[in-house]
Amino acid sequence: MSTEQKITADIIAALESDQLDLPTLPDMAIRIRESLENPNVSVEKLIHIISTDPVVTVHVIRAANSSAFHNAGKVDNLRDAISRLGYRLLYSMVMNITLTKLFQSKSLLTDRALRKLWLHSREVAANCYVLAEQKKHLSPEVAMLIGLVHDIGALPLYLHADRLRSHLDQTTLDGLIGNYAAIISPKLLLRWNFPNSLVDIVVAHENPERITSPDMADYVDVLTMANLQTQGTESQVAWENVIAAERLGFGPEDCKTFFPAIQIRLL
Repeated sequence: MSTEQKITADIIAALESDQLDLPTLPDMAIRIRESLENPNVSVEKLIHIISTDPVVTVHVIRAANSSAFHNAGKVDNLRDAISRLGYRLLYSMVMNITLTKLFQSKSLLTDRALRKLWLHSREVAANCYVLAEQKKHLSPEVAMLIGLVHDIGALPLYLHADRLRSHLDQTTLDGLIGNYAAIISPKLLLRWNFPNSLVDIVVAHENPERITSPDMADYVDVLTMANLQTQGTESQVAWENVIAAERLGFGPEDCKTFFPAIQIRLL
């Protein structure tokens, strides 16, 4: 049995027995989410949580001073930064900052793959934000969070393969991710207590036969187009065949020249 076959068999067995080791959501993200579930949460409480981590604090303030808010003055403290970002965007920012720490490995090959995956997720998240901004019935902050986690199932697969200490080539790793990441994504998001509505969106974007709303673009359309609009792929897509683009109001020529004029600075 080849190395790839052994790892594949191990992963299948772990999935079938529900014993695949899934990473835990960082404590900071959990505390912020639990706080925001209280509609009466105070800014002071959020400041207290975020200020315990200087790295998160710096990134939140930096995000509040990003080009997305170029018409506003500079902020230099958490209170003003939170006020400018709003609670939904704050949560997406904290998720982005804390999840970054999970996408690391001591193995050079796995670490390179994880970093590439995370860069892709961030780019898709930024595209999702900009696309959702153009639709009043969609929340850019929710769209950005969906973009961040839409491929999250690849994370435990990379880490699991790495723990087996096998020397896998990139082709083998890519094959494992392609075969199993979509299966694991909803399992991991549910383990992290993400709402079912968001998990359903992540699952639906992998399903070409999904049932769509007859007249309104949805988050799956946003995620689909955001994925296709990543740098280096947008010019290779047959946009006249992309229903999501049409539902979002983009013609083929618009799609070929789409680059978000304003993107939230995620890091």
